[in-house]
Amino acid sequence: MKTKNAMLPALTLALVLNLAGTTLIAAAPAAEPEPQEIELRDGKTLHGVIRQIRSSLYLVQTDQELYELSAEEIASVGGQPGVPPQENVTPLFPTMHRVVLRTDGVEELWTAEEITNEHDQILTYAMFGAKERELPSMRTMQAFDQFGNSLNVRIEPRAGTDLYNVFIDFVVPILPGETMRGSLRMEYPGDIVCKDGKCVNSFWGDFPEDRLLTRRVELPVGAKLLKVEPEPNLTYEHLGQTVVVWRRYYPARTGFPLVVEYEPARD
Repeated sequence: MKTKNAMLPALTLALVLNLAGTTLIAAAPAAEPEPQEIELRDGKTLHGVIRQIRSSLYLVQTDQELYELSAEEIASVGGQPGVPPQENVTPLFPTMHRVVLRTDGVEELWTAEEITNEHDQILTYAMFGAKERELPSMRTMQAFDQFGNSLNVRIEPRAGTDLYNVFIDFVVPILPGETMRGSLRMEYPGDIVCKDGKCVNSFWGDFPEDRLLTRRVELPVGAKLLKVEPEPNLTYEHLGQTVVVWRRYYPARTGFPLVVEYEPARD
């Protein structure tokens, strides 16, 4: 059986990694979609970006809320009856963040990943590009497969460019037609800003492809939540920690801040 590597598009890796694909080629940035007026059959009007996710199911992302709507629920889009056909819809990548805000001021980011081998050769490693400014966090990367194996991470200069290749070597090769799930962990020392007894952590977006993001942010134990923008889908307490959860659709190359402000526990 032949072997093959999984080639991943160059990402803004300080934000998130996406391993959902094989031998992918980075596409040119897509034009940012324009928000539209979306009239629902129950009389409600939404102002946001609409995106088809299945034959008769759509996402509508407003500034504050994400809606999943069937075609039957939508009366008009942009003043036109019904839902206009969406041609050349690019893949939508589900992305999960677990963000641990540590007391030492470091953001610890975990991402859930998967690779599907759509080729007739086994995959033995994945590769993606990183910029030099991203290397400090890349060097903290730990990778794990679905069997609990710790995976080797290699960083090498890319000849003739100012980029670097980041390799993840698989302990268990991915068979043709198989999907491998795993996780990545990285550290970002500058992503928590503390001043006058308050700390702020924010995330902007700006993914290279369309993403449906679930971002779970865990405050330090004993920290007091002061402000969350926009309003989260869920907030709960667990083992002395406040946890904030957002679910949001990010069209490719678009940004929208998710911000949490808190007061650290006093010693």
